[in-house]
Amino acid sequence: MAGVELKNMGQQILGSYPVHFHLTGDVDEKGGYDPPSYLDNLAIHHCFSRCVAIHGAHGLLVKDTIGYDTLGHCFFLEDGTEQRNTFYHNLGLLTKAGTILPTDRNEAMCLSMRNNVYGDYIPIPSTDCMAVSSFWIANPNNNLIDNAAAGAQVNWLELWEL
Repeated sequence: MAGVELKNMGQQILGSYPVHFHLTGDVDEKGGYDPPSYLDNLAIHHCFSRCVAIHGAHGLLVKDTIGYDTLGHCFFLEDGTEQRNTFYHNLGLLTKAGTILPTDRNEAMCLSMRNNVYGDYIPIPSTDCMAVSSFWIANPNNNLIDNAAAGAQVNWLELWEL
């Protein structure tokens, strides 16, 4: 997909994102794709759930894509099993807290919802609301090259120890 504007897309429902590679496996030469799958020059803005979600997909190129004013992690590797994906020259701006996952929430949202939760669950900001980020990269076997982020509670969150 290239040269596309996506506006007012997605919902605060699991799996409903403007761009979602869902359990596609290898989408590059390893999976028999010639040319490999890619996203290039996308403008994703004013969306209700993420920008680009990659779940169980490997070898995807996300290039020159802008995510602006969205809810929940903008560029998102879902499970931590995703590998060989390349994020090249992307920009994430004004990523706001969402409600789908505890990691999408910010501390203020966690505190405000304490009186309106189901059953005995009590959200704890330090563990249940880890802060929304523009780039949620859950596996170190991915490439991040010349990307930028601003305006989120946490602009980069990588879930491994270096």
